[in-house]
Order: sequence, then C-alpha cells, then structure tokens
Amino acid sequence: MALIFTIGCILLTGLSCLTARRVLNVVAILIIPYALLVPVNNYMMVRFGFYPINDEVLWMLLGAFICFFLGSAAVDSFFSRRQIPGEMELLKGRDGISEINWDAMFFYACAVALITFLRLALFVRGHGMSAVGEEAFSGYLTSGMAGHIFLSSAPLIPVMFYYWLKNPGRIRFLLAVLCLTGLFFMTMIKYHVISIAIATYFLAAVEDKKYLKTGGILLAAGGVGVFLMNYFFSFLVRGVAGNIDNSFYMNHFWNYAAGSLVYDNRIFINGIRTDVSIFYKLGSFVAAPVNLFLVGLFGFRLFPHETQRHYLVADNGEKGNVIDAIGYLFPSKGSVVDILIFGIVILLLGALFSWIFHSMYMKSVRENRLPVMLAFFMTYFVFLSFFGTFYINLVPYEILFWCGVMMFVFDKRNIFIA
Repeated sequence: MALIFTIGCILLTGLSCLTARRVLNVVAILIIPYALLVPVNNYMMVRFGFYPINDEVLWMLLGAFICFFLGSAAVDSFFSRRQIPGEMELLKGRDGISEINWDAMFFYACAVALITFLRLALFVRGHGMSAVGEEAFSGYLTSGMAGHIFLSSAPLIPVMFYYWLKNPGRIRFLLAVLCLTGLFFMTMIKYHVISIAIATYFLAAVEDKKYLKTGGILLAAGGVGVFLMNYFFSFLVRGVAGNIDNSFYMNHFWNYAAGSLVYDNRIFINGIRTDVSIFYKLGSFVAAPVNLFLVGLFGFRLFPHETQRHYLVADNGEKGNVIDAIGYLFPSKGSVVDILIFGIVILLLGALFSWIFHSMYMKSVRENRLPVMLAFFMTYFVFLSFFGTFYINLVPYEILFWCGVMMFVFDKRNIFIA
C-alpha cells in the first residue's frame, strides 16, 4: 500500500502543477512531505524498530489529498480564466525589493537582536549556561513584551536573506540574518528555526524559480542539521553530551519528523478526540488568536484543545503524542456521514488555501512587495500539516500579523518611513 500511496501522491502533485500552472502550489506543498516520509518509514525505518504506517491511515490520507486537490483545482481554474489587466506587465516590471527601506530594516533587526541577546545574557548570568539546556528555558526568549518584539523580527529574516541573495556584496544583511537565526536557535524550540528556514525557501522559490531545486536540497539538509545541533547543544551545556548514544539522535529525529504519521495508527485503534465533531476541531484551530484575549480578560477559552496521550511509535521505546492535521480532523470511529462531511471540509480547505495563495501572491505583485506573509502561511498552515496541528498555537498567527506590519512599516512609500 505504501507504493500505491506514493504513486498516488506523485500523480496528484503532477496534476496540481498542471492545474495551478506552477510547481510551487498548495497541493504540492501539502503532499510532498507525506510522499517522502511514508515510503522511508515503511521500507527503511521499520528496520530500526519504528512501526509501519497502517494501510487504513494511507487510504485516509490519500482520500483527503484527492479532496484537497479537487477543491484547489477548482480555484486554480477560476484564477487561470480570470484575466487581470496588465498582469504580465506587472510580473515583468516588479522586483519586490526596490520599495523597501533596507537601512531602516537593518537597524531595526540589529536593535531587536541586541535586546534579545542582552536578555539571554542576563538569563545566563543569573541561572548559568546549563539552565539554557533545560526544558523550562524553552520559549523564554519569545515570552513577554520583549518576546513579542523578538517575534516581529521573524519575517525580516527571509526578506533580508533574499535581498542578500540578489545583492551578495551587502554582507551586513547576511550577518543580521545569521544573528537573528542564531537567537531563534537559542529559544531551544526547534520548529522556530525550521519554520523560518522553510519560509525563507518558499519566499526565494516563489520570487525566483532558480532557487526551487537547490534551495530544496539545502532546506532538507539544514532541517536535519538544526535538529541534531539543537539536541547536541542542549546536552553540551548540561555536560552530558558524552553520555548520549548515537542511536538517540537518529531515533529522536525520525520520531520528530514522522512520529505524527505513525501516531495516526491510533485513529483506527482507539480513536482520536472521538468526543468532539470536526467542527469543534476546526474551531480549536481558528480560535487560537481569540483565546489570547479571552483567557487574559475573562479566564476562559473557546474550543479548548486537549493534549493527546503518549503512545509508543517504535519498539525502541520512542513515544509520541503528536498527530498530523489531517489525522486530527478525521472522524475517528465516525459514521459514513461523518466521513463524507470530513471529505467536504477537506475539499473546502483546498479551495480556501488555493484562493489565499493566489490572492496573496497577486496582491504582492500589484504592490511590488515580497510575499513574505504568503511564505509563512504556506509554511505553518500547509507544509507543516504533516508535522502536527500548528493551527492551535498562537505563534503562527502572530508571525503572520508581524508579516503584514513589517512589510508596511519598511515600505518606502509609507509616509512615516519617507
């Protein structure tokens, strides 16, 4: 079944490239991680003790991909028929970088990096370097008012990196990118750095096709490197790096990458959130930013999300409690009607995400701006769907907010900057 699943993913990806008329589209972005992880897990990682992803799960995912493709293809067809006056002239005449006040952006990035570094230094001075490797430190740099300011620099990293790619002589922008990336690494939350790297790749690939292949290879290698370095650094500062067996890194990495798909097996064993409907689950996705204010002002939240129970995902002792977004939405032990509703919801999500993709991209073209918000949207809400239910977290929404604010603030056409 893994072979059929992989072939189905390849066919759907190819069809999506035809309907969307671009290699980088929402269907391809959603499917490719699954198409890579499933065969590697079921043909290779099972030899190291990981459980295979069951056939029921693969049929569920493949059915969801078909529904998502159908919804996306309908919107792609609409946009392909829609004639926008002067669209080709706009595409030829834009560069995305000429309307940005790069000096102002650079100085802001340096100021944020300095504030965050001083905050980190004060923490190390008060608690010792070993405390940085403790779980309690995770997220410290992104908490509080200073943390929100730090998160505002996340959209600047892809933008400044792309600017440096086009202007390699302006090395100070690369140094600013490396400083901010290093500080995000020091949050000790792996997905912060990984998601920024993915968004950087998407931004560059959308703007210039020549970065599509090379950037993808570097992204895959960089993602593995960030994961290994994160764990090694946390062990190093605690003085236990020499006590860790090499198999730990491989097992933890694969659990981190594909554990959510193996965890999908639980859907057909004991069920996932069988007590709520798919509409409740969707509510838990979109209520994340609203709950920030509800909890702070009134002490309650809409559609509260429950953490899943830990289960073994391998015979080697690896456990997980993360499920991918599609598996989470699937009606565990539901009726035929529930499954039909699930299919319709996925179809509508495909249409919605495709509409967002086209709308955000054309808006950036008309305004001659880099589509950094689109890059982060594709990262958190499409590409990382295999990784977990990112929609329930506030950080992706906050970074999307900062994408809009930062690109407006540093636009030379903005009267305040001018």
